[in-house]
Formats: sequence, C-alpha cells, structure tokens
Amino acid sequence: MKKSICIAVLIAVVCATGAIAGSVTQTNVTWQSMNTTEIQWVITTNQNVSGSITGINGELERIVIVAGGAGTTNTITLTDQDGVDVFLGQGSESGTTINLYADNGDTVLPIAISGTHTLLVTNATLGVSATTNGTIRLYWR
Repeated sequence: MKKSICIAVLIAVVCATGAIAGSVTQTNVTWQSMNTTEIQWVITTNQNVSGSITGINGELERIVIVAGGAGTTNTITLTDQDGVDVFLGQGSESGTTINLYADNGDTVLPIAISGTHTLLVTNATLGVSATTNGTIRLYWR
C-alpha cells in the first residue's frame, strides 16, 4: 500500500539582500516498511537557500543527492537540533550524483534521525541571473 503525504515546509532564505532567492519543498512517501523523504530545492539567484525538514523519525539508511546541474558547486548540509550535520560533511556536490548507503562502506550510515532538521544549500558558482536546483532523497525506517 502506498501512501503519500505532502508536508508544507517553512522556507527561510539566507541571502545578503533579504530577497527570496529560492525554495525548498518536501514530500514523504511510505511503501511497505521503507519511508522516503524527497526534498527539492531551487536557487534563483547567486544566493543560498534553507528550509525546515520535518517528519523524519527513524534510522536513515540511504542518502541520494542529485546534482544541481553541470557547472554548479553546492555545499549541502542537513543539521539536527544540536547543529550536527546528518551528512557529516559529505554533502558537497559538483555536477554529479552522490549516493551514500550503509552497505558501501560509508561511515555516515546508518544513523538515527528525528525531530526538525534544517537544510542549507550554499551555492558557490552561480552568476547573478543563473538558476540551479536539485533533489535529495532520504530512505529511512
């Protein structure tokens, strides 16, 4: 049985001008015993974007970060209420897909996760009018 739950995400954008520079959206899907949280982000100017991620309570088993596009470099963190990065510094991507999971020897996973987390995408390469986006999939039980 497949259930989809869309959760509104509080968007807090971090930028020098105070203007909205992008967005973060979250979708949760449960299939059998595996939960998937998909987070999509968009940066519309040379800025950073952040948002609150909620509803993840369990053991994180796999992380997939789909690149924001060729020629972009982003640093992505997902911090818990204590300020600890769930990705443990492995969330930097440069036009490639990052696939972290417990069986491939990554020291990050599995990891217990609960509460509200803050996603921050810091873009290092955009021009003033450029746009970049990406997707993060978290697989947890």
